[in-house]
Amino acid sequence: MYAVVSTWYGSRGEMETLVPRFRSIVDEVCLRPGFLGAELMVDREANKALARCLWESEAAMGASSCCEVFGRDLFAGASEPTIERFEVVASVSGVSTPV
Repeated sequence: MYAVVSTWYGSRGEMETLVPRFRSIVDEVCLRPGFLGAELMVDREANKALARCLWESEAAMGASSCCEVFGRDLFAGASEPTIERFEVVASVSGVSTPV
């Protein structure tokens, strides 16, 4: 499994627009072959957000230009996000509960 992680710092007002944008972007990204899931995490006190997009293989992640687009569109109009790619080498999950 592979992950693209976008890190962003912005204002409190910009932070409030992230959830609706995240949902609309994920609706499009989830149609891509190899897409496994995405998460949006925020630290409201630090005005920091992380978005994680998971792919079943490096090929699926690399074939989809939407990795970078996902981060840039999500944080559009704000400071440029830092976008990094990782191989997921260990993962543990419990019961899935949508937020």
